[in-house]
Amino acid sequence: MAALEAARKLIVGVIIVYLMILSLVPETKRRRIGLKHAVVEHHHHENKTAVAHVASGPAAAREAPRVGENRSLASLHKTVNVSAALQRAPLYLVYVYFANSIPPDHYQWASIRIALYHGNSVLLVTYKAVAVPRDLSGQVTILFAEELETELLRLFRQKYAVTQGTTQKEPWERQNMERFFVLHEMMERRRMSHVFYADSDVAVTSLLSLDAMKHAMKHAECDSMLSFKNDNNTFADAVWVGWAGTAILTRALLKDFISYSVKLLEPEPFVLLKWKFQLKPYVCDMSIWYLFMVAHGVYSGVPLSEYWSVPPARHKLLPPSASKWRFCDSVEMGFDHMRGHRKPGFVFDRKTRRAFLNKKPLLSIHFQGDSKRDIFEYVSVS
Repeated sequence: MAALEAARKLIVGVIIVYLMILSLVPETKRRRIGLKHAVVEHHHHENKTAVAHVASGPAAAREAPRVGENRSLASLHKTVNVSAALQRAPLYLVYVYFANSIPPDHYQWASIRIALYHGNSVLLVTYKAVAVPRDLSGQVTILFAEELETELLRLFRQKYAVTQGTTQKEPWERQNMERFFVLHEMMERRRMSHVFYADSDVAVTSLLSLDAMKHAMKHAECDSMLSFKNDNNTFADAVWVGWAGTAILTRALLKDFISYSVKLLEPEPFVLLKWKFQLKPYVCDMSIWYLFMVAHGVYSGVPLSEYWSVPPARHKLLPPSASKWRFCDSVEMGFDHMRGHRKPGFVFDRKTRRAFLNKKPLLSIHFQGDSKRDIFEYVSVS
C-alpha cells in the first residue's frame, strides 16, 4: 500500500511539473504543438470574443518570453510525451468580489494581471458599478453578481441571522459564503463542469488547464481540490479549516455545498458551530466547508470524519448526507495555502514570473492578511 501511495504521488507530481514546463513555452510554440486555448462544449455559452482576448490580448503579446529564453526547457519539453488533449481546454479562473467599486490600485487587479500574464482565462463576478481598468478591458470576462441571485441565496441570508455574535466582520463573513452561491449559479447558466476559484488575494503563477488538472486529480483519486491538511485541524482543535480560496470546484459539488450550508444553520447542527466559537472564535466560511467535508468528504480513501477524529456523538448532529466527495489537498497539488512568498526556500524567477518553494514549482501565491500589498512586487518585474 505504501508503494502504491508513493507511486500515486509521483504521478501527480510529474503532471504538475509538466504543467509548469508547459506554462513556460511561448504562446507561438504552444500553437504549433496544438495546445492553443479552445472553447469547449461546456463553455458554449461563453463570450468567445472575451476568451480570445484573454488568450492572445495585447498584454500576452507584450509580455511574451523572449526568443531563446526557454531553450533548455523547450529541449526538456520534447522529452515529455505531450498529449494535445491535455491542454486543449482552458480551466476558467474565477474571482468573486462584492463591491460597488474596486480602486485601480487594488490587489484584485494585481492578481488578475499576474494570471493573465501566464495565459489564463479569467472571469470576475462583481457589481455592475465596478469600473474595469483600461489595460484589462476586453481581457477579462465580467459577470454581474446582482444578476446571479437565487431563491436559495435569499433563504441563506434569512437563516444567517442565527450566526449573530459568532462571526467577526459583517457583512464580510456572510458575503464570503455568498460567493459560492453566485459561483454555482454562474456555472449552472453557463453549463461549466469545473472552475478554478481563487480568493482576490491569490495570484495564480501558472497556466491552468481543465484537462490536465482533471488528469492529475484522477491519479490523486479526487473530485475537487481545497486546502485542509493544516496542522491542528482535528475536530477537537476547533480551528476547522476547509479553505476554498484556491480550489478546483465542480458544479455538482457546489450544488451539494450550498444546499448543505443552509441546513447547517438549523438549530441542531448550529450547536456545533457555537461550540467551535466558544473554543476558537470565530465562525466563517472555512468552518462551514469543514463541516461539509466532515459529512461528505473522503481523502485518500479515508472518510474525513475519521481523518479528523470526529466523535460519533458530534457527527450525529450533522444533517445526513447522501453523497460522498473525494478531495485533494491544494498544497499537495502544488498550490500555496498562505504567504508562500515569505517562507524559507521561496524563489521568484523574474524572467518567467514563476514561483518556487524549496525548488518545487509553487503554482499560486496567497497574499493573506497583512501581506496583501506584497503582491505588487510581483506584478511589474524586470
